[in-house]
Amino acid sequence: MIKKKLVLITFLFTFQLYGKQTPTPCSQDGMVCIGMDLETLKSKYPNAAFNSVAMYSYGYDSDETGIEIILNGDVYFFVNVNIKNKITGISFVSPTFEFNGISTETTIGNIFKKYPESILYIDLISDWEYIYIKEEAILLNFQTNESNRIGIYGDDIEDGTKNIKRKNAKINLISL
Repeated sequence: MIKKKLVLITFLFTFQLYGKQTPTPCSQDGMVCIGMDLETLKSKYPNAAFNSVAMYSYGYDSDETGIEIILNGDVYFFVNVNIKNKITGISFVSPTFEFNGISTETTIGNIFKKYPESILYIDLISDWEYIYIKEEAILLNFQTNESNRIGIYGDDIEDGTKNIKRKNAKINLISL
């Protein structure tokens, strides 16, 4: 009897973890999503230019190339694709893309007002600062370096910080 209950509990727990479908990460308008085929993206943006650029330009630890989507001369977003031409990552540059009121026009001061438990970190590869907003499943990137840091860090920078010296600094990229 105990074994049957244990099996049932294990089944229910497993179903709770894996039985629910999670939404695919997409832009708010659904025009670009993780897992989308590159040709589908091109059909949704017929007037856009698609330029190959090094992925490290968008904070990735890679010399491979990804694709900038440019409309009217402005970079709207960047995608990296796998060998099957499926989108595996998206970095939004244009403020037209919002995630629960967060865009590249949003300041870090406003982020800490809206999400007071946020912590600012330094990416040890790109040297940029970033915040991960769990509730929105987005990564906010600030293209900084040692000379223009936003945060004030203690002895161990890997701990991150909540101490901000430039509250008006704006997000440079929002990544899914």
